[in-house]
Amino acid sequence: MDFLQLWKTKKTETFDYVILHVGIVDASPRHQGVAISNIYSDKKSIFDEIFGEQVINDHLHADLMCDYEGERTVNMYSIEMAERYLIPQLQEIDNLIWIGTNKIDDTWRGNYWNDRPANISLVEGYSRLFAGKLSKVVDLLDLWSLEDVRKYTFDNIHPNKNGSDIIYDHIIRLLDEETQKQRERPKHPNVRS
Repeated sequence: MDFLQLWKTKKTETFDYVILHVGIVDASPRHQGVAISNIYSDKKSIFDEIFGEQVINDHLHADLMCDYEGERTVNMYSIEMAERYLIPQLQEIDNLIWIGTNKIDDTWRGNYWNDRPANISLVEGYSRLFAGKLSKVVDLLDLWSLEDVRKYTFDNIHPNKNGSDIIYDHIIRLLDEETQKQRERPKHPNVRS
């Protein structure tokens, strides 16, 4: 949501590429009260604009069927909402490069101070969806094993320096491939009628 809010102010500008690494914030299960009272209330206008007030409210008052610290969990939008409302907007962004989420190791928390919700791995389904629908992707689900997640993140989610370097290398490789494709495209003379 933060990216789409920013994009509204930038989309008239010209960019060679737009690199989007959103992590798991929107898809991650969290306390329902926090989702409704803190996140949604702070960003209501963009959520309502993208999903419609009724759709987002229905979702936020649903239940992911997993409690966390004594409270129901919910995330900020369903996978169906992502496919119907978010992905089409992202597909309209020329030269978008999307960086997906890595696998979640349920047996490790790294330097995170608390256990994550038991249903945290549902974020992987969101990442698979986005990777399958967007054309230029660095898909960490395919690139990193669970062992790699322990080596390249601090806490299952946030890349450490080595992880960031690997992501950077994959972005550069993808940009090089895109540049090569552009060079190989046949040049068509202007046709006048």
